[in-house]
Amino acid sequence: MNTTQRMPVAYIPHGGGPWPFVDIGMDKGEHDALATYLRKLGALPPVKPTALLVVSAHWEARVPTVMTATKPPMLYDYSGFPEAAYRITWPAAGAPALAERTRSLLAAAGFDAASDGERGFD
Repeated sequence: MNTTQRMPVAYIPHGGGPWPFVDIGMDKGEHDALATYLRKLGALPPVKPTALLVVSAHWEARVPTVMTATKPPMLYDYSGFPEAAYRITWPAAGAPALAERTRSLLAAAGFDAASDGERGFD
């Protein structure tokens, strides 16, 4: 019997800069739409993940590149926001072996994929 359970996929937008974690003038309609969407994520199956795969549209590279750092820093790829925007942290550990497996799967699927052990979370 196969006990592997497929994990759900969720798109989580963040808008400009670190929105909605820092008040940058989000209007009520935007706030309500995001709140409604995030509440719906609570209805996903209650499966505890062992890892998260994050695909970033901010990381522009010649080929798909997988982050392999053990302790990725934060990359603040925005400017002009309140000071609090530059104090946001995400102390998640990297998983180099899983990252390399991800890169290998991309390569096996025909993608020219690379690894980067320096880049941080954006």
